[in-house]
Amino acid sequence: MELMAKRAGTAEVPKHFKVITDTSDFFRVDYNDVVVLNSTPFWVKGYEKEGRFGLDDEPKYWVRRAVELRSPGGLPVVLHVVRPPCACGGTA
Repeated sequence: MELMAKRAGTAEVPKHFKVITDTSDFFRVDYNDVVVLNSTPFWVKGYEKEGRFGLDDEPKYWVRRAVELRSPGGLPVVLHVVRPPCACGGTA
């Protein structure tokens, strides 16, 4: 909470948010939650939007915009990589 207040001001700190360290269910990460990746906290601020293929402004629910709370940088993108089970080597 201190890092959020330092980054955006006390009035901008949300009343309710989750601190998430297990990202195996990435779709439960919501706006204003804090995701900790490799000991670095990221404050989730929204979804990336698709700007190609005629899908302007369609949200990409698997790609989050987040602010790194420990450094005064820009707006990093946090991408959740989904690896479906492989059906390799099967017979047809």
